[in-house]
Amino acid sequence: MPFYDSGSSVLYVAGKGDGNIRYYEYTDDKLYLLSEYSSPEPQRGLGVMPKRGVDVGKCEVMRFFKVASNTLVEPVSFRVPRKAETFQADIYPPAHAGRPALSADQYFAGQDAEPVVVDMETLFRDGPLIVAGEAPAPASATKFVRCGTKPPPSEPSQNPPPPVATQSPVRRLSPAPQVALPVESETPPSPPPTAATITPAVVASNEEANRLRDENARLQAQLGQVQAQAGDAQQRAQRAEQAAADSEQSLRSVRAQLDDAVQKAAKDADALRAQVDAATQSVDEYKARLVKAEDSAKEHELNCQGLEKELRDAIEAANSLALAAEKAADSLQAAQ
Repeated sequence: MPFYDSGSSVLYVAGKGDGNIRYYEYTDDKLYLLSEYSSPEPQRGLGVMPKRGVDVGKCEVMRFFKVASNTLVEPVSFRVPRKAETFQADIYPPAHAGRPALSADQYFAGQDAEPVVVDMETLFRDGPLIVAGEAPAPASATKFVRCGTKPPPSEPSQNPPPPVATQSPVRRLSPAPQVALPVESETPPSPPPTAATITPAVVASNEEANRLRDENARLQAQLGQVQAQAGDAQQRAQRAEQAAADSEQSLRSVRAQLDDAVQKAAKDADALRAQVDAATQSVDEYKARLVKAEDSAKEHELNCQGLEKELRDAIEAANSLALAAEKAADSLQAAQ
């Protein structure tokens, strides 16, 4: 995640899931490593304070807001190590004022203009932080200049030493999933300003506080809607999971019944195969016995034919013997 500060020509490089922030000086199309901010706590994301919101009195040149966890936002400040009590014009060129240089109609009409910038010495003198992207109200003490010009320095310009990262006190937020609520300051609140001491920055701060309260209420309402939708989705998911579980149970029961039917059919098929094999074997045995019976019948028939012939022969022999006996009887009678 690169972040470039055009005022000091410093490129800050940070990685998501990494706890380090390296910063380089960009000069003559080359990058020169200045130093590195190291932290054992990895960042999930980084946000940057606009240049008009840094602490000019403490020589702060960059301020990051490091998202370390769901409930932790850690400010990381980069400051130039100086003890000067005057405005340091060499490290604070005019910054973007947060005001449009053209209206929408002028932009779509094809007009062009330089960005509107604010003199950082105004912030050094007035002190308050500019919030909600609003620049200081135009006044006799506020200087707005066009981009590309610099105000005369209040003291001789020198090459500033590289900024040094300082870790601000950690503030833990109360758990608020999905919606980041504004963090109140840990310092005791100051007494309300009187009409004589109200400055444009204080008015802007009050307006920003009201805006943040409205935004917080809107986000809370959105959170309630999202939580309701999430509850409905969770109930639908639970019903779908129950239906899926019932379907899975029914499928398991059907599979069990099918397995039982397949096993029973396999057993019945094996029994039928055994019966068919036994019947086939019996048929073969009956065929063999039939063949033997046919052979025996043929043999008996042949034997009967032989016996019938022998019987005829015996009858013929008996007839011959009877004729011979009759002839012998006749001869005997004749001899007497």
